[in-house]
Amino acid sequence: MVSFSDALIALKAGEKIAREGWNGKGLWVRRIDLYSDAEFRVRELEPCTGTFMPFFVIFSHGQLNTWVPSISDAQAVDWFILE
Repeated sequence: MVSFSDALIALKAGEKIAREGWNGKGLWVRRIDLYSDAEFRVRELEPCTGTFMPFFVIFSHGQLNTWVPSISDAQAVDWFILE
């Protein structure tokens, strides 16, 4: 188990993370960078006027949704890094 600080470092390195204390099983979080992530690469038909910033997503019930850590998530020490 690690702190959110350590989990955040793992996210930035491309790892998936999860919490032991989450109620749902099979939940995990990952960071997506649309310019460098091979799985989610941007496919622009025309040049974009802005830049897509990296963001976090949570996998739940077979879907990816954007995710922002709660205060409890940020203070938790029950994070683990998925293989």
